[in-house]
Amino acid sequence: MSQALRDNAAYHSRLISTISELDYVPSALKLQTSYVDDLQTRLEESQALLRKLSEATKKERKEHESLRDSTTRRLAHKLTGRKDQFQAMATKEEREYVEALEKEYAERDTYNLLVTMNEEAKREKADLADKAIRYEALKKELSDLYMLVFDGPTEEYPEDDRLEYQVQSTQALHEQIQDTLNAECRACEILAHADRTMNDCEAQVKEALAHSQRDMWGGSRLNTVWDRNALSLAQALARQADSLCQQARNVSPFVELIGPLKIAQGSLVRDIFFSPDVISETEYHNKIASTASDLQQAHDRLRAERDAAQRRANNAGNQLIEVADALETERLALASYRREILLGISREEDHPSSPDQPPGYYAASAQLEASAATEAPPPQEPAELPNPVITSPQPTSSTSSSPSRWGSRNPYAANLAIRSLLPS
Repeated sequence: MSQALRDNAAYHSRLISTISELDYVPSALKLQTSYVDDLQTRLEESQALLRKLSEATKKERKEHESLRDSTTRRLAHKLTGRKDQFQAMATKEEREYVEALEKEYAERDTYNLLVTMNEEAKREKADLADKAIRYEALKKELSDLYMLVFDGPTEEYPEDDRLEYQVQSTQALHEQIQDTLNAECRACEILAHADRTMNDCEAQVKEALAHSQRDMWGGSRLNTVWDRNALSLAQALARQADSLCQQARNVSPFVELIGPLKIAQGSLVRDIFFSPDVISETEYHNKIASTASDLQQAHDRLRAERDAAQRRANNAGNQLIEVADALETERLALASYRREILLGISREEDHPSSPDQPPGYYAASAQLEASAATEAPPPQEPAELPNPVITSPQPTSSTSSSPSRWGSRNPYAANLAIRSLLPS
């Protein structure tokens, strides 16, 4: 039996090591499941809205084409001297059709983005689910290894109870820090995506501003089409950035929203068929310039939120290193203590003491511990470790807080952190 226990020592060490490597999985899977559920809800809402907008577009197109192709109504208005009224009605129907079409296209872009994000999130969830199955299986193997001797409180060995409680206490803190690290890394990754979306949004507004500048000095109708199209694209991108910021806030309550983002809009139909004067073009140009300024301020706030999330993640990562090291040390101490007890029992069984001989070392140790347990008060539970500080962390240097330092303790969060560092 003693030899069997020695043979299992290496197996036991491998179990402990592998379990430590997968400690991040339960927390990561919990966060990823919540993230997928949130994306699925948003996807269903976007799909319902898209159907509604598609029906509205069909209705507006039908009304627009009906009025446009109605020769009888056109002739009747002309004969009765109401040609201008008919033209105004036609322009109104065309404008409503174009606006409905723009809304549908903008929501379709949002829907396609959510589909892509949802598919990627589901793949990550499936990978974590496989690792979670392995993690639970390994924990069961470890539990089975101790089942016979260490199942429940061990009054004969109070030191075992103390060490086990210490491991459980540190494990709870470890899971709490993992939750924080996962949440902040996911929020940072989403905000980085929103940052790239805002870059595209600002680029469209700058393009519209340039075309509007030429319109002020008698530019062609093509310039009008270009600046209105750029603003329409900017509005769709602004909605996506707003949606991403809301997703980040759902993941981490520390994230502050930057919206809603509003983009100056004009009437494409009116501005093409009824050329505006210089004054109205100047006013519209000023609105676009104001939009560009507002977007820049919102973008600055977004980047500040992204950087704050990154600091919170790095702060949690640094804490994770300390707590993970403590947890590993305490697990090894508990495992070593239990292994010594098992080996001691094995030796006593292999070499039992005669009535005329003093008990062996391990038997004597067990007797002393049992005696101490009956005479002394029960061991005091160790004081709880301090909760992790996750609010308003101080900036740290890149060398001390880089994901490369704590990434081995949580590959899931490290991957999110690396993705958030991709160039804008």
